[in-house]
Amino acid sequence: MPLNLKITGEIMASIKKIKLHIVLSWAAVLAAGIWTLDYSTGSINSVVVAIAAVGFIVSIVKSYKNDGFIGDSFALKTTAGRVPVYDYIRFVAVILVIVVHVIGVDLDIAVDMAGTPIFAGLDFARWWALNCNVLFVMLSGALLLPYKKEPVLSFYGKRLTKIVIPLVVYYMWYYTFFGQRTEGTLDSPLEIVLGILTADIKSVGAYHFWLLYVIIAIYIVVPFLRMMLRDLSYQHLTGLVAVTVIILTYATYLPLKTGFDVSYLGWCGVAIAGYWCSKDDSRKYDNWLIILGVISSVAMWLVFKYDLYYSNTLWNLSPYRVVVGLGLFAIFFKFKNGLRDFCVVRLVSKYGFSIMLIHYWIIGNVLRKICGIGSVMYKGFGAVISVVVTLVLSFIAAYLIDNLIVSVFSSLIDRIKKIK
Repeated sequence: MPLNLKITGEIMASIKKIKLHIVLSWAAVLAAGIWTLDYSTGSINSVVVAIAAVGFIVSIVKSYKNDGFIGDSFALKTTAGRVPVYDYIRFVAVILVIVVHVIGVDLDIAVDMAGTPIFAGLDFARWWALNCNVLFVMLSGALLLPYKKEPVLSFYGKRLTKIVIPLVVYYMWYYTFFGQRTEGTLDSPLEIVLGILTADIKSVGAYHFWLLYVIIAIYIVVPFLRMMLRDLSYQHLTGLVAVTVIILTYATYLPLKTGFDVSYLGWCGVAIAGYWCSKDDSRKYDNWLIILGVISSVAMWLVFKYDLYYSNTLWNLSPYRVVVGLGLFAIFFKFKNGLRDFCVVRLVSKYGFSIMLIHYWIIGNVLRKICGIGSVMYKGFGAVISVVVTLVLSFIAAYLIDNLIVSVFSSLIDRIKKIK
């Protein structure tokens, strides 16, 4: 058989093996991504489109290797008997972080309503929703601190693709489409790298990224905390959580100089609190934690209402917030066997990290193009509408960025790991 006919035959055989629905599905995702980019930014960035085109190919390859890959990307697959308690906690944390920024932006505009019940109610809702930060860190502790026989470098390697690469990609997204640079100017690659390493989040308009850097700092010590906590009795672990709350109370009301960094120690303590609260032995404290969480919420309202130095006492590591976080954990663990494994909850949980990163950009660039309803409208119900719309738009953006851009660099790193 002539060589050209043989090659033609092989090509035709390959074409017959093509699963057309896979190609069309990811082609639709790529087209949606390009349209969304143009609609939200007013232009089509050639670099972003080129990377997305590579991501389109990567997704097709992954779909060929795994028939359920497309379904997994929409969190369609679940397992019998699965208890989605962490999905629900992450779902709530994501909703709360969106509440913080949607209401915050709207109230900055509606200053003429300051002093009205609607304004005050929304303002307190925003302050209470800041408990999301404690929830995210507690989740990290609950999921990562249980002991696993895992080499330190292996742990760091896994987190490189799950945490560091998304950080870089989303940081560059804000840098490109949301930064405060002079129009037409670009930093050098070294300046960009230094910006990422030094957490220069102000210049790119990604103020909320501070939490991501806190979580990464905790991840650095997780392998060592695992070993330290492995042989710690539950009684001593409970004591450690109590000491954490005491230290944070001291730092809140007696902000004297001490010989340690209260912030970093505090966040590590919050992660350990999440680990403690997730243990079966802690279920005996659920009712007490729920009651204390309610009391703490009421106390937060009183501090806020009567302006009792609230800007200092309701900071992110306030004991009020840690107790509320423990109370929320206790609620979901107390009723975990009754939680339904809804696809929507799984979906938001799956992309929760990315939604948390991109939602602020959505609020600043897309929300008011789609939804002209502000938080103070409809007697405050406008906040609910805005939060829901922001959640949906943020999920769409997160899905497109994760599957068309983040996946390119994650796949590259995974390939390099296999070579080594």
